[in-house]
Amino acid sequence: MSPSPSSPRRRVLVVGIDGVRLDLLRAVPTPHLDAVADAGFLGRIEIDEATPTMSGPCWTTIATGVGVAKHGVYGNHFGGNRLDVFPDFATRLAQEDGRKTFVAGGWEPLFLARQGGPLFAAPGRLSYIAPRADTSEDWDACDDQVTDDAVRVLATDDPEVSFVYLGAVDETGHLLGCGSAYLRAIERADERLGRLLTAVRSRPVYARESWTVIAVTDHGHRDEGGHGGRTPQERSAWVACCGPDIPARPPSRPLRFEDVAVQVYASLGRAADSHRTPDGSALSTPASAPLTPAPAGSPVMSLTVQSPGLACSWSAPLRVAAPGTVGLDPSSVTSGAPPTCSPGARSTLRLLPDGSLVRELENSASAPLTYRRR
Repeated sequence: MSPSPSSPRRRVLVVGIDGVRLDLLRAVPTPHLDAVADAGFLGRIEIDEATPTMSGPCWTTIATGVGVAKHGVYGNHFGGNRLDVFPDFATRLAQEDGRKTFVAGGWEPLFLARQGGPLFAAPGRLSYIAPRADTSEDWDACDDQVTDDAVRVLATDDPEVSFVYLGAVDETGHLLGCGSAYLRAIERADERLGRLLTAVRSRPVYARESWTVIAVTDHGHRDEGGHGGRTPQERSAWVACCGPDIPARPPSRPLRFEDVAVQVYASLGRAADSHRTPDGSALSTPASAPLTPAPAGSPVMSLTVQSPGLACSWSAPLRVAAPGTVGLDPSSVTSGAPPTCSPGARSTLRLLPDGSLVRELENSASAPLTYRRR
């Protein structure tokens, strides 16, 4: 079902940060990841027994929504995969739905026909930037260039779904272990996440869009660097998510890599494909959650303004509710004297991924009002 012309346009950004240990993530300042978590949640993923703690199988599960038994990727060589049957979300949405999708990164088998790849077979737009060499410095420079290109696309083009891969943290862990350089690489990845989020918010139509943001890692590292085993440090991954349908805390069930692709589809309002049954569940609040909608006419917004020479209060009743949007009838003055205090026009409220609330007056040339938590 297509959204109505007045519905906000749904968009999804997935940022994959390779090889970030959950315990060490909490040891460094990550204000941009914290902002995503504060507007939604950050939760632990324990890699299941069937999945090797390696990038190939983990990213394939994240991108396809199915486990290794279905997609057939068990290592960092993707040969023998079944991605023709279980394609990545960027390819499916581009080929089956005609949606604009974008992927960017620098690890060959994710994006090129190398080592049995690519994982992302046919996205609408691809940006592949290779590191000059497999050093932490060259991967850091590569991630900067990937972010530069993704910032341009996000700010000036209109991809409905984007996936941006950052690999410097993992490479630093392999080469230098999980010491100070690794921690600094995590901070640098968070800075790049911040640049991507700024690009999204800079879009001229951002106030009329509904963005879901997902940040996810694929595995951890041993203290000395490296992964592929079954230690708690290697098996602990995480996902952070925010958006109009995302709850303020993780689901009570265990989180899985497979949930990411399912959430991408759910955030677009796309039904799951019964012929490619995913192994995960959406991270958003399910439709069957025990929520009781308010009937039309219920008062849902009260607003009071007090300043020198001005003291007004208004109340607005509910007109209609839709996913991510609440429509309000004209507000009435509940306290205060005219003409200083006057009724307001019909309006629409929307919650943005950063936790702010936008109120747009209908049939008005006035700019939308944005309310932010303090």
